[in-house]
Amino acid sequence: MTPLFETYRFFVYQVENWYKKHYRPLPWRKDPSPYHVWLAEIIFQQTRIEQGMRYYARFVEKYPEVQLLASAPEDEILRMWQGLGYYSRALNLHKTAKIIANRGGQFPNTVEELMKLPGIGPYTAGAIASIAFGKRTPLVDGNVQRVLSRFFGIDVPVNDSKSIAHFYSLADQLVKICENPSHFNQGLMDLGSLICKPSNPKCAECPLMSKCFAFTGQKWNVLPVRKSAPKKTNRYMLYGFYDNNGKIAVQKRGTRDIWKNLYQLPLLIDTFDEKVALDFENTHLNNLNLFNIKHILSHQVLYIRIFTLKKLPLIQNPDTLIFVHRDQLNDLGFPVPFQKFFSKISE
Repeated sequence: MTPLFETYRFFVYQVENWYKKHYRPLPWRKDPSPYHVWLAEIIFQQTRIEQGMRYYARFVEKYPEVQLLASAPEDEILRMWQGLGYYSRALNLHKTAKIIANRGGQFPNTVEELMKLPGIGPYTAGAIASIAFGKRTPLVDGNVQRVLSRFFGIDVPVNDSKSIAHFYSLADQLVKICENPSHFNQGLMDLGSLICKPSNPKCAECPLMSKCFAFTGQKWNVLPVRKSAPKKTNRYMLYGFYDNNGKIAVQKRGTRDIWKNLYQLPLLIDTFDEKVALDFENTHLNNLNLFNIKHILSHQVLYIRIFTLKKLPLIQNPDTLIFVHRDQLNDLGFPVPFQKFFSKISE
């Protein structure tokens, strides 16, 4: 047995053994059906456990079976999703639910087939295949990359798309020698989330400490390596608030760009040029500003200003306007900035 294989065996044994004793009692782990695992993995993409848990509970309660999710109206799905962000996830969730419903509710059980479904990439496919079907398939997320980087001393940038194959290759070798792929993969994720944290890791509580490259070399603060993130783009969006005897003008966004298929207030101007936005405001809006918000996305910083309007001639795409009674606004899906605005005016 080579020293490297012995290290692999040590790593796998410690992760599985630790998981058996310290696993988090997350709801989908009680019933790791493909539907529950898939739903959880989609919700918790780009979302903290603490934030996403109430969404998971809400979806499971309203749609206990994939067929019910498939038959729900799209607007209802988006309204249930509002606040989670990355709304393409919700649209793909709905598309996949319809596909699975047409298959009699049966999910594919291989990574290759799972990845053909909308919104399912290598990580989500690996999670469903290993957790729900017990397949020996690797999965790599940020938590897993951090554990692997620190333990094995991997110095390739974790946020470089070219390096992901390196981590998957290593994870694949490890999962092939584990006892229980579901326990190993979930243990690896939990270890990264609970112990091997980005800052101030709890090394004294880690079962891998004795052979960890980062711990023994005091390099936990420099691993994993990350490339500098690209600078976010500033975007300036001006909106109008028009109230016609208790009925509010709103528009539905398209399927491209941010906030896919969600509702918004009537759009006045959308530009990446601050001067263009200021010139439009000074020319047409006469200091009618009602609400300002800075909203940060993964790739953009949105500077949103909402103005009271007495008429609607300035609005882009006026043919898309609909009028909704104030009491019905909660029935539609709006991005977070508009939820905050409606909350403020309701006060």
